[in-house]
Amino acid sequence: MPPVQSPNLNNPEAEVKKPRRSLWPVAIGVAVLILLAGWWFLWRSAWQELKALPDLSSYESTRTLAQEELSSLKKLNDDFSKLSANDRQRLDLALPHGQDLPNLLAQLEGIAEATGFIINEIGFTEEREVPTTPVAVEATTTIVSPVTEAKKLTVQFSIQGGDYIDLKKFVNEVEQSLRLMQLTALSFTAQQAGSTGAVYTLSLRTVYLTN
Repeated sequence: MPPVQSPNLNNPEAEVKKPRRSLWPVAIGVAVLILLAGWWFLWRSAWQELKALPDLSSYESTRTLAQEELSSLKKLNDDFSKLSANDRQRLDLALPHGQDLPNLLAQLEGIAEATGFIINEIGFTEEREVPTTPVAVEATTTIVSPVTEAKKLTVQFSIQGGDYIDLKKFVNEVEQSLRLMQLTALSFTAQQAGSTGAVYTLSLRTVYLTN
């Protein structure tokens, strides 16, 4: 067995060898930093575009709303198929296909005559609807825009002949008529002495189907 060498205490200048430190952890850390920096520069633009996308929750709420609307339309279609012929005829009078101005004029003239008025002037204005963008519910579902749409028609006219009590009767008869009509404006102009009653100017809103 070889003898164990003891440190040379008599030679203070003797060099003591220190163990080498491993450089692998430092190299691995530098490599990781380089990879992270490269990943960030490569994907930064894509990440910014992803962050700029709208919130997915808004699409989910829109899809849910569209599904509820489709369910309501399906129920209405089922209810309509159960109507009798008489009920469908009354529905056609209340919500006609097309403006149906002759019947509308006939109803207003009949109401005016029954309440003691005459119609002086009358005009019609179609209200324009703001177009909306269709929303896709699901990738496997195709939403077809309905062929039939409801549009609004404004009717402006003046009547003369009756008093205030007669005017209340006229308005009540208009709102209770078969054709769906809603009073939106009312004004009057007093007549000179010797004239028959005041002149009342009314504005009504009704709806009709395009097809």
